[in-house]
Amino acid sequence: MVAQRCGTRSAWTPGIDTSDVKWSRVDKRGASVLLSPEEVRKDLVAARSRTMLEILARHMIVYRPGSTTEKSMLLKMVEFLEAATTAHEAIAGLRQRARFHQRAKDVGLATLDPSNLLKSLGGMVKSPLNEHGDIAFRMNLIRYITSAPTETNVMAIHRAYLAEFEQLA
Repeated sequence: MVAQRCGTRSAWTPGIDTSDVKWSRVDKRGASVLLSPEEVRKDLVAARSRTMLEILARHMIVYRPGSTTEKSMLLKMVEFLEAATTAHEAIAGLRQRARFHQRAKDVGLATLDPSNLLKSLGGMVKSPLNEHGDIAFRMNLIRYITSAPTETNVMAIHRAYLAEFEQLA
């Protein structure tokens, strides 16, 4: 890969020089594509990012994996689950919650209190459990056996809910 000097800047960048006149249309088109969501545009205008390279750099700073934006989103998605009305919605929500929980652990987030996690999990599957009394009975039995709400027990209850609803569907 050939590295070129980028204008009067002291940084070395690989590839082509986007400040060159012949690449200005490409730079403007790329910048307009990256500015498409309105909240992203507001952030980039506030940061005074004009070129495509500056916009990409700002994206990598703000929206990189493990950033504060992703961490706050993960905490919200793990704690506040949408209530499911059918078994199929419960399966989709439980699978999504498992992915978010695993991602939160991968990023290194301290997860919420297990009693809060258990409460949000119960609120999510409340409607499908009311429709199926046999599943509600078995799940209450599992909750009674695993009385101390630890993260391991909450994940075991999560897997049990998922297995019951998958068997039902």
